[in-house]
Amino acid sequence: MSLYIWSHNLSSGILKAMPRQEKVEALVLSRRNIGEADRLVTFFTWQRGLMRVVAKGVRRIPSRRGGHLEPITKVIATVGGSPERSYLATIETSDYLSILHNNREALAAAHVVGSAAVHLFEYGTPYPKVFEAMGYAWENFARYRLPRRHLLEAAVLMLMLREAGVMPGIGELAEAGVSLSGRAYALWQHVCAEPRQALVAEAKDESDEVAQAVRQYLAYAFPLRAAPHQPAGAVY
Repeated sequence: MSLYIWSHNLSSGILKAMPRQEKVEALVLSRRNIGEADRLVTFFTWQRGLMRVVAKGVRRIPSRRGGHLEPITKVIATVGGSPERSYLATIETSDYLSILHNNREALAAAHVVGSAAVHLFEYGTPYPKVFEAMGYAWENFARYRLPRRHLLEAAVLMLMLREAGVMPGIGELAEAGVSLSGRAYALWQHVCAEPRQALVAEAKDESDEVAQAVRQYLAYAFPLRAAPHQPAGAVY
């Protein structure tokens, strides 16, 4: 029989039961140092969406877990606690995404979609479609040439907006100062309607314009603290 602890969600006032320890598939979004030897890590998981995880003692040398907490990597972790503040028990890297880390522009795109997830979604709510799309994008950002990489980025960001229930209309775009050419707006509408299909679609000449537009809207409506040039150790 599983043991449970109770987590109080301050925003909703609802008590949630969470297993004392649970194995999760996670995308490491960011980390920051806390205390003398700990790190606070932000995960986006298939099972529970966004999670803040305290990795105790990982800055001590040697630490078996410290090397598995690089931002923009895929990991399998065992955690306990609540989604807002969990504790790391075990972790292993499932994919370091070496090709991505060796491509500055592709890595910047990965940080942009990671930052968007932090700003758009509540902690503790799973978004499996977004998890799969973000993982796919991280795997392929460095493999795709422009403009297909821009279309992939736009598709992931627009899927996030759709899943969060905040997909903008033409009025919201205009309020944010976003203007699109006729062909680019047609592509925007197509990606809005089927963002998951756009993940694997062939690039269009307007892909760059659409990617810039969705970035501009997100920066206006949900200010992203992670700039496109944000280093790999950044905190969103």
